[in-house]
Amino acid sequence: MDLNEYSAIADKLNVELRGLTTKLIQNYKNEVNKNGETLKTLPFYHGFYFIGRNGKLLSDHHKMYIKINNSSQSDAYYSLDDKELTYLTYDSELGFKVPTPVSEESLHILFLVSEFYLDVMHIVGLSGLLKASVTDTTNAIALLKEDLAEYLQ
Repeated sequence: MDLNEYSAIADKLNVELRGLTTKLIQNYKNEVNKNGETLKTLPFYHGFYFIGRNGKLLSDHHKMYIKINNSSQSDAYYSLDDKELTYLTYDSELGFKVPTPVSEESLHILFLVSEFYLDVMHIVGLSGLLKASVTDTTNAIALLKEDLAEYLQ
């Protein structure tokens, strides 16, 4: 293969890849538009926990930013107020973390990683997030009943 042949193939592949990530971004935006206001209210529901696809509690920053995946090296969060993906970076002059929205171009890159996209959609899609919280609480009740049965009589 020479460079001309490579370029012809790569150009076609890049066009196809861009089309796929554009569709993923549109699906993400549709879910945010549909569920953004509801997501914003969830921290105020007693007993609601943001549980990731992996069944683990997602960390949050001041109940305003939900980390996409605790095991991910990415510092990407979903901003409940701004209804968008954002990075939180520490500003030493201010002495606290400041949000930087994820650009459209960065979404194309981030959504190339299917696990990241699925983690994002788990949050903004709402249904999976609600089911995970119910499952987590149900499991906690069952564990308490099993482990502490003698004390619950």
